[in-house]
Amino acid sequence: AVLFVVSVFIIVNTIKISVHSRKNEISVMRYIGATKAFIVTPFVIDGITIGLLSGALAFFVEWYMYSYIHTSLQSDVQFVSLIPFELARNYILVGFLAIGVATGIIGSCISLSKNLKA
Repeated sequence: AVLFVVSVFIIVNTIKISVHSRKNEISVMRYIGATKAFIVTPFVIDGITIGLLSGALAFFVEWYMYSYIHTSLQSDVQFVSLIPFELARNYILVGFLAIGVATGIIGSCISLSKNLKA
């Protein structure tokens, strides 16, 4: 839960910086009649991309750490049995990517509601 909140905070700040750097472009788009969805969509896609990359990175870090722990426990401790990572790999990957996308969308929406006034 704490890492989720930290992830949303990071995405909010990243989108806020992106909105601030594109202030002139956004105002020009508004002047020529661009819809709100046309202006907001690139920022939401940025948030989704950040979430996907974060989810993939977290998956590979967990895979490496689990493999390291699994091999060290096999050689040192005989009474502890861990399942191979390959049995749950697909479920974990889908879960991490889904949580990453959800975090990106939530963070983008929070940032856009605060920083992109109509």
